[in-house]
Amino acid sequence: MESMAPVTQSARPKVQTVQLKQPPKWLRRPCGASFGFGGKLVTFEKAVSQGQGQSPKSEVKIGNVVTEKAIVERSTKLETSLANDNMYEFCEAKVADTASVDNQTVWRFIKANYEADARSAFMTLLGYDNSKPANADAQAQGQDQDFQVSDRIDAVTDEMEDLKTHDDTFEAIAAKADKVAKMQESFEISTDEKTPSGSLSKALLTGNLEKAVDICLEQNRVADAIILASKGGLDLFTKTQQKFLDKSDSKELPLIRSVVNGDWSPVMNYVSATKNWREALVAAMTYAQPHEFNDYCSKLGYRLVEAGLKQEALLCFICARDLDQVVQCWMATRDLSSGPDALQDLVEVVMTLKSSAERLTGQAIEINTGPLSAQLTKYANILAAQGALSAALNYLGQSNEESIAALRERLTGALGRSAAAAATAGQRRSIGRKTSDPRSSGLSSRQGHRPSWNSGGSGGDPYTAYTGIHNPAVEDISAFQPPVPHIDHGKKSGYF
Repeated sequence: MESMAPVTQSARPKVQTVQLKQPPKWLRRPCGASFGFGGKLVTFEKAVSQGQGQSPKSEVKIGNVVTEKAIVERSTKLETSLANDNMYEFCEAKVADTASVDNQTVWRFIKANYEADARSAFMTLLGYDNSKPANADAQAQGQDQDFQVSDRIDAVTDEMEDLKTHDDTFEAIAAKADKVAKMQESFEISTDEKTPSGSLSKALLTGNLEKAVDICLEQNRVADAIILASKGGLDLFTKTQQKFLDKSDSKELPLIRSVVNGDWSPVMNYVSATKNWREALVAAMTYAQPHEFNDYCSKLGYRLVEAGLKQEALLCFICARDLDQVVQCWMATRDLSSGPDALQDLVEVVMTLKSSAERLTGQAIEINTGPLSAQLTKYANILAAQGALSAALNYLGQSNEESIAALRERLTGALGRSAAAAATAGQRRSIGRKTSDPRSSGLSSRQGHRPSWNSGGSGGDPYTAYTGIHNPAVEDISAFQPPVPHIDHGKKSGYF
């Protein structure tokens, strides 16, 4: 048996390693690309040879990638109009460009918010005469003055006597003579208290006007009762009114009662919403005080939602400038899943209405919760992906929700702290204009004139003239641009 001696292995040759100063050509990537936050695209490729003996270089380019050019352009139009105070013209353009009848109606109602007399504009859209009553100012001033019913009755009586034409001169003279003669005829006063006439005569002779008014109402002599009550002071006149209203069975009684009492809540709460929502809204336009107007419109809107008339409810909420309910009704009557264009439509409606409300109050409206905040956050993500960073930041609000806060922090970092602060300050400055007479119209931003397009620019196309608003969809990334808060685009060439 052979021995089990170990087999010796031959020694391996030593391999000498070589340190390469440059990677081999076959290992080099000839080109490459990488996407970054804010729609940035970084690419590199092999540069043109610089000559023999020189190492090959790579050229690096940084640019923007815009996949939703139409959305960016529409966003720029909206932001430019908000910055330049051209919202009335923006609404007019939307009415002209919108094919849907329902959307045209919505934009007409939004545009009415920017009229000098918004309530009259609303009434015109509802199909009612918006002419102001001749005595409207007198009625408003008369609320703080002494009530003089007898003077008004005397004035009406005098006017009735003057309603004679020149062609009836002789007839007028004859009628006046008959009237004087009738007043001079001898008459008797009934004294039998068992009869209504005698009781009325005694009440009049003794100055018991309240009893005289009751007797007239019992005999259905309403005109006599009102005339007598007018001589007994405001308290008696008011009681007479209420007694008549309680006794009347007129179909128009709810309207008469609301006019007399100055309370239109019963009409908003109990009128047939499906048949008479327009009439109820017109009543709110005509009679509601500024502090009541929004509440009346919202009440009517909620009733229409319950009745399934959400498009009509949307108009009521636009009148009330209730942004959350506008969003709810819009989402219930439109398909937002069709793409970014549908979301852009919603944002334009909300931001235009929000601008009108801020003008009325002179205060910024913060949107931090609810369905509106969710839709604006979604919209901000779309804008950020297209490179419109400062515009995206304006739609985020101050919500502390984790996803929103993370996006806000990322946008702020990409823009730079000072640039982000400047963008926010610019948004606040655009809402500082308050209407001079909110009582007269409910809303007003046009004081006798319309602001020109691009009032902050140098003329020309209001959407393309430079206003400091970044539009990555139309800007040439290879050309120099004036400095704006988040401009870090443009082509940069270098070698490494």
